[in-house]
Amino acid sequence: MISRTDVAFPDFSSPSIMTRSLRTGLYEELLTATLEEEISELKDEGWWIDIGKADNAARSELLARHVYRHLRRKLEGIDASEQLSLANRLLEMLRGGGAAGEGRISDAEGLLLEVVRPGPLSGEPSRTPRPIRSLRQTGLLVNGGRDTQIASEVSREIPSADRIDLLCAFVRHSGLRLFQSELAERVKAGAVLRVITSVYTGSTERRALDALVELGARVKVSYEVARTRLHAKAWLFHRHSGLRTA
Repeated sequence: MISRTDVAFPDFSSPSIMTRSLRTGLYEELLTATLEEEISELKDEGWWIDIGKADNAARSELLARHVYRHLRRKLEGIDASEQLSLANRLLEMLRGGGAAGEGRISDAEGLLLEVVRPGPLSGEPSRTPRPIRSLRQTGLLVNGGRDTQIASEVSREIPSADRIDLLCAFVRHSGLRLFQSELAERVKAGAVLRVITSVYTGSTERRALDALVELGARVKVSYEVARTRLHAKAWLFHRHSGLRTA
């Protein structure tokens, strides 16, 4: 797994390591006044600086991420009421004369957690199981003894997914049984389950594939092993809410 961060690792060959932010390496940073000043100083010292242009597709993302970093730093230093006030002032500026209530945050601490369509039976529905990790946070699962286990987290992702895609080099009954009941219930409720697997290493079991088909999965098997060897293992959980998990 590759994790992209904004952390710059120091270049210990630089004599100005304690005062400068720029180090030897690759960047994709917008030019700010502070950055341009530092670049000018480095050029005077003989450093080679490569300046390019952000293409149209990436510009809005770069600008949004730049503003996000500064806004988050500011929000982390003030209390909840000030956070709410600042966020709404910014939204009002961005709205530029739109509807008065559009996008305005009414409660900085309130979170919508679930919406359920009314069914034929009366009464309050039970809450859908939620993953241990937030649906809006990225994390790395390593299956350590004291860490969140991958199998249990996958089981908790399934009940809220509207489509489930599994790309796996081989499918075995011992692995499928860990999630079989959750998958069956979700497919019965209308979710789509798609599986791509292969006969690579000869490990895929026929009874596991039959079990997937019986519970309603769409299964494709690659028999190409001479030129292509599929060794991926990936779960993709799609939700109508837009909160997807990989």
